[in-house]
Amino acid sequence: MQKQGWRPRRTIIFCSWDAEEYGLTGSTEWVEENREMLSTRAVAYLNIDVSVVGPVLLPSTTPQLDELLLETIKLVQDPDNSSQTVYDSWVKANASPKIQRLGNGGSDYAAFVQHVGIPSTNLIFGEGPGYPVYHSLYDDFVWVEKFADPGFRRHVAGAAPHSSLCCVLVLSSCTV
Repeated sequence: MQKQGWRPRRTIIFCSWDAEEYGLTGSTEWVEENREMLSTRAVAYLNIDVSVVGPVLLPSTTPQLDELLLETIKLVQDPDNSSQTVYDSWVKANASPKIQRLGNGGSDYAAFVQHVGIPSTNLIFGEGPGYPVYHSLYDDFVWVEKFADPGFRRHVAGAAPHSSLCCVLVLSSCTV
């Protein structure tokens, strides 16, 4: 797309953090080092930590992104039922569907939300059988490919609202 002259209207930074399980060290240090730039230019932080461990969408956001997230998942085709959207499946799977809040500091969004106040999201396809191999020897690509998400359909559906399978930071001005 870039070769054809397309440019994003905003700067997009794709991030991959070290030491998440050791106190969110990588993302926290980066936020602390870039606090001034983030305070003046960051629009949103989009986080995917554990992308797929089951069939049902488990969205979490800060309140500023609720409507945007809802409108986006209404446009994404459900990976398990092509006749409905991710939103439709989410509503059917929950008696009273609710967007959870990012308050527990359990992933790399914590420093963005708690240190700098940047609107953030975290998406997981979860529930179902759970994630029995989490942090074990078997927590690898083969397990995801064979059991968690054959064909990676849920990964694609989870990436659509975030435009990425990793963390994304959106800044207010384009410098790319």
